[in-house]
Amino acid sequence: PYPNGNSNWNRSGMKLITGKDKSSAFLQEFNYGAAAIDLMGNLNNLIRGYWGQENKVDVIPYAGFGVAHARPSVTNPSHTGVLGRMGVRANVNLSKKWAIYLEPQVNWVSSEFDGYVGHRVADMFGNLFLGVQYTINKDYSNPASILSLDEVNYLNDRINENRGLIENQQGILERQQNLIDRLDGRVTKIEKTPVVVQRPDNSSFLPEYIRFTLDSYKIPSAEQNKVNDAIAFLKANPDSKLLLVGYADKKTGNSKHNLSLSRNRVEAVAAELRNRGINSNRIIQEWKGDKEQPFAQNDWNRVVILVERK
Repeated sequence: PYPNGNSNWNRSGMKLITGKDKSSAFLQEFNYGAAAIDLMGNLNNLIRGYWGQENKVDVIPYAGFGVAHARPSVTNPSHTGVLGRMGVRANVNLSKKWAIYLEPQVNWVSSEFDGYVGHRVADMFGNLFLGVQYTINKDYSNPASILSLDEVNYLNDRINENRGLIENQQGILERQQNLIDRLDGRVTKIEKTPVVVQRPDNSSFLPEYIRFTLDSYKIPSAEQNKVNDAIAFLKANPDSKLLLVGYADKKTGNSKHNLSLSRNRVEAVAAELRNRGINSNRIIQEWKGDKEQPFAQNDWNRVVILVERK
């Protein structure tokens, strides 16, 4: 039980203990420091792939190597050697930048680490960390540069609408030309003038909704055309009012936060309308948070829906 048969090991920094089998051993005061490089991987993203949203919990296993310096009690010399370690970190994400983590860790060092060479080829020790993580990052993505499926459908509707107007105008021109051809020879001169078809005010287009990005109530630049269309519709229909109903998706945030977020989205659209000359009396505001989900796909519920009211 005592190294080298020396029974005088009960000195400063040492404490004798007795096991259940009556054998004797010792506890030792121990100080060490370690530095290592770790290779880490997000297990959630490795299994299912990154899906564009922050995980509630991230499981991050890792392994690494480095250097450890031990300074045991006054009875043993100091030791510096190679360190190998592995562990797993469980992050509970509070936001994109802040997280609370729990991290168990196992370390391997040479058998001289504690100043006493026993019968094992290596010494082992473990750590358990509880801490707070802050991530320094910057989002370089540009959501306005990528159009979603419903945005593409909206643009296609506008293209089809304009194509219909062009075809209608072409039909008028053809009828004019047929009339000229029938009158040709019966009159001395027919002056051909271009025909301009004016788009009627009642063809103004009211968008169904204005979309927002994750946890944001700033109107994206890709949605500004919809705001323009809503303003044009209200100016073309002075007797109409506009109901704005705000929503937030259910799978992110919490109910209290999402209710406030949906209200901010509605107020952002209403403020834009007022700044562009629409009277406040013509704007009706409602917000639902995540209690109602108008769309089956979760991401699409980050919207303000526009409804005409008489």
